[in-house]
Amino acid sequence: MSKAMDKISGRPTGFLQRIAVQEGTHFHVLRLKEVDWVEADRKHLCLHIGNKVHRVRQTMAELKRSLNPRQFLQVHRSHVVNVDSIAALDFSKPSSPFVVLTSGKRVALARSYKRDLREALAHIG
Repeated sequence: MSKAMDKISGRPTGFLQRIAVQEGTHFHVLRLKEVDWVEADRKHLCLHIGNKVHRVRQTMAELKRSLNPRQFLQVHRSHVVNVDSIAALDFSKPSSPFVVLTSGKRVALARSYKRDLREALAHIG
């Protein structure tokens, strides 16, 4: 099974391109570039694609090691966002800033990740 999953994951750049998600008795292969954001929920991750949510039994640390850091940025200890899904940053309430996604979803931005996020967005070409 491991070899089959390695083939499905497609790592031409060394980073994970796809992920298999089990839903009932079926496995679905999702393209990570389509994931808007990832939310940690104990020992599971919720992969948000549009208004659909897919759960994977994996930790955030495990997934982050496989993701392209130029494509996915951590904005909170429980949230990673796809750079292509970022529409705006909302600092209207300095005590609780948000990343606004193209879907309209507002994802909490922790102070400790604010500088890294601004630097990463400044270098997007």
